[in-house]
Amino acid sequence: HCVFARHLSNGADYRSCGHPCERHSIALRDPNGGDNVVLADVGCRNTVFNAAAQSAARHLEDWLDAGIRRFRLEFLDETPEALRNVVDGYATLFRHRGRAPEPLWSLLSDLPNAYGQAQGVDAGSFRDAPERPSGYTKKDKDTRRRKKNNNKPHHHKTPSLVSSSSKASSSSKKKTHHRNHRPPNEERKRLPSW
Repeated sequence: HCVFARHLSNGADYRSCGHPCERHSIALRDPNGGDNVVLADVGCRNTVFNAAAQSAARHLEDWLDAGIRRFRLEFLDETPEALRNVVDGYATLFRHRGRAPEPLWSLLSDLPNAYGQAQGVDAGSFRDAPERPSGYTKKDKDTRRRKKNNNKPHHHKTPSLVSSSSKASSSSKKKTHHRNHRPPNEERKRLPSW
């Protein structure tokens, strides 16, 4: 399923959709107001990125003490200025051997997305959380709910789709997985909920 083709074209698949993913950018707005960016790769597969930035900065001290020396920073749609600030923040954290990550965490929390809104920061999969009991899954919970409600499907609140009118295009630019080529905020529009 391609969100771009489904909502921005009349085509049936990648051969007839007209590749709206090359001209438009979209995000799924979740019930909490977060804009979860959707990107299509060269194989027309869609990836939904969490609205909040994710960082393991609070674990850096322990990892350095354990001898880990190689790390990777990934960016999605940050401006060049924001990118420099984040890289400088991590460089400072490394100079202090991972101690006092709060200034970097604060910087990441206030970092605006492509729509100009700060979405916060989260530890993502590095978050300290109790492990769920074996065999417990969301599907099991929904199945129990349906049985309780006479097998009626549970309707979750559906996210709405947010889109920009077009991406900046240039035949001389190499198409990349990154979204640093976003149009200004005033060109963005909100598509109907689906």
